[in-house]
Amino acid sequence: MQTTCNWRLHLFTVVILSIVFNNYFLYVARGLFGVNISFGSASSVFVFNIFSMIMFSQLLMVMLLSAKLHSNDLKLFSADPRASEIISCLSADLGIFIYILAIFAVILTLVSSQINILSSLVFVIVLLLWLPITILFILNQTSLASIIRRAKWKTLNEVQAKIEKLRASKNFGTPKTNTNNRFNNNSRPNF
Repeated sequence: MQTTCNWRLHLFTVVILSIVFNNYFLYVARGLFGVNISFGSASSVFVFNIFSMIMFSQLLMVMLLSAKLHSNDLKLFSADPRASEIISCLSADLGIFIYILAIFAVILTLVSSQINILSSLVFVIVLLLWLPITILFILNQTSLASIIRRAKWKTLNEVQAKIEKLRASKNFGTPKTNTNNRFNNNSRPNF
């Protein structure tokens, strides 16, 4: 939790990675495509890289949070743990980041296709955007399912312990009623 909430670590990661990726992009644009990039274009690429690194940093933190989430014991509604408020909130909060990341991936894919560099970036886009989105979705679902499953087993174990306690304290095997005389004089059936 300390790692996921450390804003200094996020800022450091975003700035360093943005500088590295901006220099790499300028090198690729000049070397491979022979494009001379102006100061305005370099600045807009730098801003885009900052935004991308913010998304990447948040992706790592949400993945780390989701991975650690499944080991937590949360107080859930014992009759139906999946209907608990905390599960609903966690599902919504973790899901919204997937939607934001998917929108970012769609925009980047569309922009790449419009400027005719999608064919050279398809591997990078799939590897850095669509694969993490899929992994994050699976990680979120398995973490929430693990929490719900653990709560169900806890409830079932409590019920089993109560049944065993009742079974040990009373004899449920033979009832103490007289089964030979079903209709005695005091209880006649009404026709």
